Parts: sequence; C-alpha cells; structure tokens
Amino acid sequence: MYLSLSLPLLFSVVFLTQAQDCSTFTSCKNCTNSTSWIFNCRWCPQDHTCHAYGSALNPCNPSQNIDNPSQCPADHITRYNGSLGYSALLYSYSAYSTQDGVPNINNTYLPPGFIVNSTVVLKVPFSIASTCLGYFGVDTVKHQIVIGFRGTLVGGLSDLIAGQLIEEIVGAVVDLLTGGVQLWGDLPDVKVASYYGEAAPLLMDMTLSALNFMEKYPGYSVLVTGHSLGGALASITATNLQRSLKGQREIYLVTFGQPRTGNSAYAEYVDKMLVNSSFRVVANKDLVPHVPLEIIGAYHHGVEIWYPAGGEYPGNVPCNYMECTASDEDTQCSDGLLLPDSLYDHIHTYWCAVPKGFCNPTLADLCPLL
Repeated sequence: MYLSLSLPLLFSVVFLTQAQDCSTFTSCKNCTNSTSWIFNCRWCPQDHTCHAYGSALNPCNPSQNIDNPSQCPADHITRYNGSLGYSALLYSYSAYSTQDGVPNINNTYLPPGFIVNSTVVLKVPFSIASTCLGYFGVDTVKHQIVIGFRGTLVGGLSDLIAGQLIEEIVGAVVDLLTGGVQLWGDLPDVKVASYYGEAAPLLMDMTLSALNFMEKYPGYSVLVTGHSLGGALASITATNLQRSLKGQREIYLVTFGQPRTGNSAYAEYVDKMLVNSSFRVVANKDLVPHVPLEIIGAYHHGVEIWYPAGGEYPGNVPCNYMECTASDEDTQCSDGLLLPDSLYDHIHTYWCAVPKGFCNPTLADLCPLL
C-alpha cells in the first residue's frame, strides 16, 4: 500500500522538477524544444515570447502558436518587433488621405495622444503623379516624435504604381548616365536615384523644421516611416536627421515596400548612421522593393523584415517574419524569390494588418483601401 502511494507521488515530484519555466526562453527553437507541465512550451510570433500551454498571458490564438521547432522562423535578432512595425504602419497609412483634392492626414487609426504639427506637400519633378505628403507630429503619451511620408497618389492607385514603376526604370537608365544625385557635399560617393534626389532640397528643409520642433521635446525618440516612394523619402530624411543629431536622439526608420533608393555607398552610409534601427518591411512578393534593378547599381540598406506568405498568415494578415541583416541584399529574404512580381502585395497586403495588428486575422474585404 505504501509503495502504491509513493510511486505516483515520486512521479509527480520528478515531473514537476523536470518541467521548464517557458517564460525563460528567448528563442522559438529553445522554447519549442522544452516541455511545460503537460505539453511543449508555445512560441507566440505576435509578441515573440515563450508561453506555457494554456497561459492567459499568451496573445496568440491556438492556430497561431508554434509548438514544433521545425515551424520556427529565424530567431529574433534585431530591435524590430511587431509593436514597432504596427505603430509605423498606422502612421504610414494615415498619410494617405485627401480632402477636396488636397493631401491631409487620416486620424482614424492614429493614437488619441498624437498631435499633427505640420504637413508638407512635396513635389517629385520626374513623376506623373508628382504630389506626395510629408508630416510630423508628436505623441506625448509615448514620448515620440513621428515623421511620416506617403507615396504619390492620384487617380487609381494600381495605375499609379504601374506608372511609378515605369518612371523608376526610366530614372534608373538616366542614373546610368548621370551617376545619380549627391545628397551631402562631404560625401561625393553617396548618391540616390534621381527620382528621389530631386526632392532632396525639400527634405532638407523639412529636416530643419523637424529639428526646431524637436527642441520642444527633449528626450523624445523619433520614428520616421513611409510606404513605397514615401519609404525612400523617409530613408533620406532619417539619415539626414541622424547627421544633424549625431546620436543624441533614438531614431527609428521603418519603411514599407520601399524601392531601392541609392547606390551601394548610400546603403552603407544609412547602415552606419542608423545602426540596428533601420528596418525595411517587405510583404511577401511585393514587386516595388526590387526596383530599380541591382544590375544598374541600386542597393538596399538593411535590415529587411520579410513577411512571407504561408505558415502563420491568417486572413492575408502579415504574421511570422524573417530578419535579414546581411551587409548587402540577403537571399534568405525576399531577394531570394525567383519572381517577386506582386502589385497586390504592395497596394493591399500591408494594410490588412491596420485594423487589428499583425497576426490578427481579418477578412480580406475589411482591409482598409488607399
């Protein structure tokens, strides 16, 4: 009788001492290789955190959790996270709005504490749809200054993007002859494509206005963001800000569907100025990040955050992502695709995360449209 009672007790003691505290694991593979009280620990790609089975703190639903090491995405290796990406996405989306034909800001998804301070209409001389919008403001709750850009917008967006791609290709040919546009006098080798460089003087003026605005909010971090052409303008602006601030502020650059903006020297300079705080988000097979072509000397700066389709991708909402940090373009992310040819991903997929966030399913027909 004593033996029959002691065996279950002994088994329980051994089981409990062998069980792991899931929250101590910081990578998907270590998490899913470990056993909780009953089942393997679960990795939630939404908060990049390891949870015990049945944990009330787990924001992922059962279908989103990962409990098999073979299903793990690349380990989280940079300062990017879903919260940062989602915040930037809302600011980028909000730049796409017009009222009586004039660009303005859509406040629908902006935080209640965010105040738009200034908007700037930018002209891109080479563009058939030449008006885009830049704005900056402040979130006094998060202690963050935001600078956002949108791409060009006139008529049907799909027609616009197709036209923009043609302009990109033509601009690339021009750059073969001219060598691109030099942005900073002390850096003769650092150049961007003419398509973006023509807007550089306006971006420099906007940078000065933003710097004056920042003086009112010492210690606030800075988020610079934009979609498509707006991503290229955000890239130039964030780099220019860091040149002026010399590391005195925490600056994050998060772009969506950004085309290749400059030459290899420009890419290297951005990586140098925005160490581990520059992120290019790419949705699946989005075509735009792959133009202009590398063969004519256009290169991306890092880090690419790639949300491929498949796996955890409920309702077309971007979910699991891979982080590629190679000094040049990394074939482990979207540059390794045989045929990245989707305009749908460029003009639609990013915005499917707007209503509820990354990894939160929504119906495709409820995705906000531009």
